[in-house]
This record gives sequence, structure tokens and C-alpha cells, in this order.
Amino acid sequence: MEKENQELVIILPENMENIPVRIIRNGHKEELIIKCIDQSSEENREDNHLHVAIYNHEHYDHLSMKDIFWVEATGSYCKIHTKNGKYMISFPLGHIQKSLPEHIFLRIHRSFLVNINHIKQISGNCVVVNGSYLKIGKEYRKKVLDRFIFLGVRNKPQ
Repeated sequence: MEKENQELVIILPENMENIPVRIIRNGHKEELIIKCIDQSSEENREDNHLHVAIYNHEHYDHLSMKDIFWVEATGSYCKIHTKNGKYMISFPLGHIQKSLPEHIFLRIHRSFLVNINHIKQISGNCVVVNGSYLKIGKEYRKKVLDRFIFLGVRNKPQ
């Protein structure tokens, strides 16, 4: 039996930034399909954990963690600064810190927990997040600096 030459044409949108693509080749199709399904479901599980629900006047607002700039302790409350505004919740900062992933959120001061993806600048004893200068506490400074790779400097800031 002679094999036919088959051609596959794939039409893709210009912006593929958020589109998951998997290519499945001939041969071990079943294994590859299972692997792709496992990877996709794992990615979806991870995405589901990147959201939080914040209580806001008798209802819960669903937020993506990427939209949280920083969390600020103010007495017995915490103010959550987000892309869409601010939320006040009655929880200590330590409790919120334990609930959020440490690879995304970094404690920079006893009063500040910052989304590391929104740190635009380190300036002296401050980080700049969304145009605001947030002070780095002395006991947190080394941990903050260790999270970054410094290029174009001979000695890493201390």
C-alpha cells in the first residue's frame, strides 16, 4: 500500500500571544495527545489559581492577581491597590501574604506586599510601582535585591 503525501495547512491569527498551540505528529499520536491534554489541563489549573475573590460590600469581586499592584497594611485592615481601584479588607498583611504565591508577591516592608511584576524601578530605598514610591524596609532589602538580576553594574547594590 502506497502512503499518500498529506499537506497540513494551518491558518493562525496575527496576534498569537495568548493562544495555546500544540503540534501533534504522526507516530506516537496517542501518547502525544495525552501529553498535550495533560499539559493543557495543568496550565488551566495554574491559571485558575491566579485569581482571587475579594469581598466588597456584600459581594465578591473576582480579580486576576496580575491586576494587583500591591497590598498595604493600614492598622488592622489591608488596602489592596489594583488596576481598577482600591479594596479595604479586614485581614492582617501576614495572612494575605500566606494566601498569595510567593513567586509573584514579595514582602518589601512590614507594611507592603508587592506584585513583583509591577516593580518598574528600584530607586534608593524604594521600589516604584504604578508611579508610587514604596519604601523598602531594612530587614527586607536583601531579599528584595536578591529577586533581581542587575545588568550594567559592577557590584550589586547592597
